[in-house]
Amino acid sequence: MSKTNGYFVSLAQASYLNDHLRELSYKKEILSYSDSMTSTFGSSINMGKFSVLAGNYRGLNSGNFIGGFFNESYMSFGFTHSKVTTMSQSQTKWFGMSRADLSLDINEVFLKKDLITTDSLLITVGYLSNLTTAGNFFEEGGAINLFFHESKIEYQASFASFRYGFDFSGYSVNMAGGMRKSFGHQEQIFKSDRDMVFNSDNAFSNEYFSIDLVKDNFYLLAIKNGNTKMRIAAGVQFNF
Repeated sequence: MSKTNGYFVSLAQASYLNDHLRELSYKKEILSYSDSMTSTFGSSINMGKFSVLAGNYRGLNSGNFIGGFFNESYMSFGFTHSKVTTMSQSQTKWFGMSRADLSLDINEVFLKKDLITTDSLLITVGYLSNLTTAGNFFEEGGAINLFFHESKIEYQASFASFRYGFDFSGYSVNMAGGMRKSFGHQEQIFKSDRDMVFNSDNAFSNEYFSIDLVKDNFYLLAIKNGNTKMRIAAGVQFNF
C-alpha cells in the first residue's frame, strides 16, 4: 500500500460531493442534503434557462461551493467549484499512521441529457470531468513525515441518476439514486519534498441512494452512499 493511499481516498471522496450538487440543482430555492459524513446546505436562484447555486458543507468536509447551470430543453451543462478542508490519515506497514489537514479545490464540469421526464420519473445520463487539488500539507504522527507540495486527482467519468415519486395510502414516497464511474484507471501523482514522487493508478466510482416517506408533517429518510453506512432520520417538518 502506498504512503499516500489514505490521502488519495480523501481527495476522491471529496470529489464525489459534486454528485449531490448536480442533483440538488433540480430543486428550486433551498438545497439540502446530509449523509453520515457531510451535510450540504445552500440556495439556488433560477433565471430562465440559467441557474446559480451557492452554499456550504459541514462535517468531515467543511467549506463552501458555488455553481452555474444552463438548461436547454433536455440537455444541461454546468460547473461547480468547491473549497473544502478535511482531516485525512494514511497508514502503511513501514511508515505507520500519518495524518494531515487537507485544503482542497474541487472543480467539475458536466454535460447531461434527460432520457425520461414525467411528473413522477426522471432518468438522466451524462459525462463529467473532475480536477481536485490539495494545497501544500505536512504529515504528522508517522515514523517518517513528508511535506507534499503537489497533489491532485484528475479524471473523466460517466454518470447516471434517477428520481421517482408516488403517493401510496396517504404517504408521499420519493426515491433518488445514481452513480459515477471513471473511464478506466487513470494515473494520479503526489509529489513531496526529498524529491519523492508517489504514483497511483486508480479507478473512480461512487453510488448513492435515498428514500423518504412523508405523511402530513412527519417524515422518514434513509440515505446510503457508496463509501458510508446507511443513515436514517425521522422528524417533523413545517411548511410556511
